[in-house]
Amino acid sequence: MDETTPQNQNTREPLRRPVRQIPEQQTEKRERIKKWMAVCLITVAVCVDLAQALLTAVAIGAVLGPVISAVAWFGFWVWFMILGVSFVSNPKKLLSMGGAGIIEIIPVFGALPAFTAGVAATVFITMAEDKGGIISKAAGALQGKI
Repeated sequence: MDETTPQNQNTREPLRRPVRQIPEQQTEKRERIKKWMAVCLITVAVCVDLAQALLTAVAIGAVLGPVISAVAWFGFWVWFMILGVSFVSNPKKLLSMGGAGIIEIIPVFGALPAFTAGVAATVFITMAEDKGGIISKAAGALQGKI
């Protein structure tokens, strides 16, 4: 019987595992805030602003207004964090929600619809970022310069 060399020794190339082709991952459309969730966010903001306006009209709003504002701002912050929206990533979002919180805490301005404006602005900015349109590209280019 002939001596046979092991299978690996008769070739000079090392053994290689077959390489599988990995399909290119498509960039999926990112949508942090869906339309129905945007409606819910804005509706809750309108309800908070209406409650504050009614309490301010009755004169209890001077005492309860700042408390309601602080709790509402914290609630919106948690809600946006759950949805994956960060205020720190975009100065416009920080300005819109931070400004709304500051305006609502001042008892004289408690009747203004600042939460509605701040939440709506944050929702629309986030939706524009997710679409990746011209607004998002311009915001991304200016983000480091502001």
